[in-house]
Amino acid sequence: MMTLLCFIGWLLLVVFCQPVAHASPKVAIVEAQILIESGEYEEAIRYLENATVQYPDNDMLLSLYGDALYENKQIAEAEVAF
Repeated sequence: MMTLLCFIGWLLLVVFCQPVAHASPKVAIVEAQILIESGEYEEAIRYLENATVQYPDNDMLLSLYGDALYENKQIAEAEVAF
């Protein structure tokens, strides 16, 4: 029984910790803006880390990433992002 519970826990971890594929850069921008405006800075940072990997040339996503870092008091990291 314990082995089954461990397996289920591992499976859930693997499934739900995968990077999110973003439908488009516009969708990623809107979702990131919503996270930032609602004060969910750490979630926005994680979200934007994935989005900027998928769309590395999108200046708006990079700017939002810097904004989220700044609002989360990660000033040195924000300076690098900008």
